[in-house]
Amino acid sequence: MDIQKLGLKETLEALRVELSESILVSEGKEIRFEMGEIELEMQVVIEKSKEAKGGVKFWVVEMGGGAAAKDSITHKIKIPFKPIWKDGKPVWTGSNDIPD
Repeated sequence: MDIQKLGLKETLEALRVELSESILVSEGKEIRFEMGEIELEMQVVIEKSKEAKGGVKFWVVEMGGGAAAKDSITHKIKIPFKPIWKDGKPVWTGSNDIPD
């Protein structure tokens, strides 16, 4: 069974990059879209570190073949997001006013 782990931090960064690229690609188009709430649903494995410093790690998993791992339990989580610029304004695709 092929299980690929990706950290929650990396998953959210990939989402941020995809959203940013979609804004730039649609610049100058006649029709623009205001970004509404995005609901990200994923399966995660929660592991407690066996190292001295301890801690808990959330792994977003992609499982090949539709099978579940024998020695781990996956949890489904949903995280709602509403993209906004750092000044609090709503995000529009194709925006001419992309803040620094």
